[in-house]
Amino acid sequence: MIFDAVCIGKDGQRRVYKFKYIEEDRHRVYILNNEEIIQRKVLDFQLILFDDMLKISDMYIQDINYREKGIVEAIIINLSKLLDKTIASSTRFQGENEHLHEPAKKVWDRLVINGFAYYDKDIGRYKTIKKEVL
Repeated sequence: MIFDAVCIGKDGQRRVYKFKYIEEDRHRVYILNNEEIIQRKVLDFQLILFDDMLKISDMYIQDINYREKGIVEAIIINLSKLLDKTIASSTRFQGENEHLHEPAKKVWDRLVINGFAYYDKDIGRYKTIKKEVL
């Protein structure tokens, strides 16, 4: 599935990026440039099935030119709506064979502030809220 998403960067600028969602061994999202997948070194965004949700297992923008552009937030918001699925973070609790790192926590905190997610303190996990896409 290919989709466009409006991304609002730290600088306040709105940019539209094209993404490709592929359901492989893991669910993956790639940035497209002229319908071609940009090298995987740019974005590492993977999800796995977790209960009735998709849980983000990898969420990292490796190319500095794509950082702070609001890309990860836009992927989470749009995928949740397009797939009609809740997307969840890793847990913030230690020792669960997963961990929510500080940069990811900041992404999720921005989603909470903007009404696209909430934090479930009982399980230490952020989850998306169904809401209209930007």
